[in-house]
Amino acid sequence: MAKKIGEESAWLRHGSSGERPKRHDLYRVPRKGATGIIILSPDYLGRYIHYWGGRSMPHIEPNCPACRDGNDKRRTFWVSAWSVKTNYQAILEITDAAIASLDEYIQRYKTLRGAEVTAMRKGGRENGRLILLLKPASIIEAAIPPNFDFRKELEHMWCGTNTLSRKEGEANE
Repeated sequence: MAKKIGEESAWLRHGSSGERPKRHDLYRVPRKGATGIIILSPDYLGRYIHYWGGRSMPHIEPNCPACRDGNDKRRTFWVSAWSVKTNYQAILEITDAAIASLDEYIQRYKTLRGAEVTAMRKGGRENGRLILLLKPASIIEAAIPPNFDFRKELEHMWCGTNTLSRKEGEANE
């Protein structure tokens, strides 16, 4: 499960309504891959992040602490997703290397919602390059759960940093 950053008061101080969103886990595709995942969101969100101090954190300013420490930023993207096998909903993390698959799907079908994902890691390695294969789900739209506000969940996880971008999936700096 993803860790919360900051104290309890930070959630309330930075949240627009003061209410905590329902928590969904961040899901990172394991080395063995994953099948039977349906995307719930119509689009993806992206931003630059650092893996620093044992966790992912957003790149907020041009000279942030992680940058000063020599830690490179990387673009990461997310979608809301549902496992048909387990009926489990989560925020699926997608690497920059795999984003072209989502862009191609959006160009063809105008939305990601209802895309069935088969995800693999190159070489079956834990940090192997992420490869995504997408096709329209074989389930009727009415059977797919509604999208959830994963943007709000990510913002709360990072103490209210409102820097997620939708525009063409570009990550904000």
